[in-house]
This record gives sequence, structure tokens and C-alpha cells, in this order.
Amino acid sequence: MDWDLGKQAAECRLQAAEFHRLAKKAWLPSNRRFYSEMADKYLRLAEGYERDLNVKQKVDRLKAFRAEQDERVQTWSEETLYEISI
Repeated sequence: MDWDLGKQAAECRLQAAEFHRLAKKAWLPSNRRFYSEMADKYLRLAEGYERDLNVKQKVDRLKAFRAEQDERVQTWSEETLYEISI
């Protein structure tokens, strides 16, 4: 299951903004507190998605770097073997 973490983070930020807007409009303190807490929770969730996205991107870059290095080593090994056999 491959989730689009960037999209999830954006949706959480939109939801947090909506709860923040509701908190500003609420006239009961209990409602303001509830909406503010929900906005905070959605912001934390968005930050978590963004952090996971950053880690995933770093891992992908490291995998690409590793594959490039392995390819260089393979090329070097083949050249060395060719020179040795001559």
C-alpha cells in the first residue's frame, strides 16, 4: 500500500485550518477548546507525514546513490579483468 504522503500532509493541514477557523467562530469555551485541540492534532499528524516523506525521499536518494556506486564498481571490475586477461 503506497500512500502519497505529501497529499495526506496537505489534507491534514487543510483540516487543521478548518478546525482553527471553527475555533475562532465558536462562542462556547468548550467548543473553542475542542476545535483548537483538533487543529493541533491535525497539525501534528501533518508534520508526521512530512517527516516520513522526508525520510522516504532520503532513503530513495541513498538507494540511487548506492546503485550508481555499485554500477561504477562493476564497470571498474570488468575493466580490470579485461586488462588482466590481456
